[in-house]
Amino acid sequence: MNDKTNDSTRIIAQYLCDTAAKQDVSQVEVQKLISRSSGYVSERFSGVKSFTIPELDLIAKALNLVDAFELIENAKKTSDTYRAMHVSDLGLAAKHGDTDGEQEAYEVEP
Repeated sequence: MNDKTNDSTRIIAQYLCDTAAKQDVSQVEVQKLISRSSGYVSERFSGVKSFTIPELDLIAKALNLVDAFELIENAKKTSDTYRAMHVSDLGLAAKHGDTDGEQEAYEVEP
């Protein structure tokens, strides 16, 4: 991938590849849906370049999602680089005087 490509583009591309494959939506179908060439779609599915928001809206609907916002949010949630951190990752610990509920909250993964 291009070093200039940002993480968001790569995260969305990976999510699109995975989700489209699971739902049997091909790149050719996406190409027709957004009226673009195969090269255009290929560059975006590989994370080299970004889809536009209107394009993501169309693709989202084909993937049974509400809109580009839901698509992007799902991509963030499934990304290895955007995982929710467990409290222990932050080096935090319950302190003396915390209630039982507060202490247990430190043990529960978000």
